[in-house]
Amino acid sequence: MNQENEKNQNWLGWENLTGLKQWFSRHMTLTFILGLIILGSLTEAMQSSPLASVQQTKLALPQFSLINIDEKNQYSNYSKVTLNLRVYDFLDESEIKQIAYHFKNLYSGYQRIFILYYQPDMEVGEGAWAISHFDPELRLSILGIRKQDMEAKTAALEKLDEATYGEELLGTWLDDHTGFRRLIRISRGSNGEYKETTISLESLYIDNEPLQKLGEKYWYESNFGEYYIIEQSGTLGWYDEQGKFASLKMVGENQLRKTNNSRSSLELEFDRVAHKTKQI
Repeated sequence: MNQENEKNQNWLGWENLTGLKQWFSRHMTLTFILGLIILGSLTEAMQSSPLASVQQTKLALPQFSLINIDEKNQYSNYSKVTLNLRVYDFLDESEIKQIAYHFKNLYSGYQRIFILYYQPDMEVGEGAWAISHFDPELRLSILGIRKQDMEAKTAALEKLDEATYGEELLGTWLDDHTGFRRLIRISRGSNGEYKETTISLESLYIDNEPLQKLGEKYWYESNFGEYYIIEQSGTLGWYDEQGKFASLKMVGENQLRKTNNSRSSLELEFDRVAHKTKQI
């Protein structure tokens, strides 16, 4: 009986505790390593997800403001939320994606999340500058002018300014009707003669062509009897023997020096200015 009591005491006593300590001592290192591996895998998975990426850079989100929200049928199979946002710069796709996943996280209860982006004085419902729609996968598209387009056009304008320095400027227009985009500027020199200066937006190659002004028409040498007319609306009418075949939008002379603060829709390109401080 005493021996049994002794065994029970050993089971609850120091010898058993010593055994447990030895077991933990042998396996603690392995357990610790396995824990680190599991934790590392979970952390990597979380960091690789788009939502985590956005959450980590929450403070670095591009500047935007919410115009309005339209929520429909939340928690149903057809739930949808539409958000109209005002942005104050020409964002690139990575910046738009940051905003998109930010709202996907906020409205995770919806099946479809549609986000439309508008430049400062664009009207909601009259064509967005960009979209990012989860339906359910992300579909992102920049419909208006891109940041690199603005940079190219600003560089072209600077070269045009150098080529026409000291001349009277009648206007600058964007020619993209053939797919090869360029700027056309008509000016008059100190000698009273008119000329056309063109610059490619891709290569920044500049070309000059003398113009002969007869009435409202500015003629240049062509096998098809081509000429320009600066119309009352400010557009540049482009004519040949058969009549008008193109109307070119005027580029605002005093607006395009502010590349990063400018804005445009697809149709107006960049002949209006975006003011970042403008209230919605």
